[in-house]
Amino acid sequence: MRKVFENVRKFLYCNGVHLSWAFLLTTFAGCGETQVEPEHRDLVLRMATATSTQDPANLKIVEEEVGRMTAAAEMSQAQSRAFMAIVEMAKSGDWESARDRAYALRDGQKPTAQDLEAVANRKLPEMIRPDRIPKSRKNSG
Repeated sequence: MRKVFENVRKFLYCNGVHLSWAFLLTTFAGCGETQVEPEHRDLVLRMATATSTQDPANLKIVEEEVGRMTAAAEMSQAQSRAFMAIVEMAKSGDWESARDRAYALRDGQKPTAQDLEAVANRKLPEMIRPDRIPKSRKNSG
């Protein structure tokens, strides 16, 4: 019996790294938050606000908007399911989990090519050295 145990231990030890990588790759491949179309990202923010403030009225507004967009085929079923899962959590009284899911959805959005271009082309404000600030703009206090 000890020999069998020893062989199993050696197998797992020697192949553990390979098994671990295989497990991680199959478990998390393709995982991530549902990507919401850029034109619907304001709904993600509104959902996060509704859940963080625990506001049933705002939650209902977002729910109705998602329902309308889904019915009109303006939103994919995957996006709709992501929103509705959050709505159901909040409606069941689990506002904290709903908020966490809404934040995860918000934070999991990947930038689009337009987003990246806008960041690359943004005009930054000119930095002014403190000794060059006009006296009229300095605090007198």
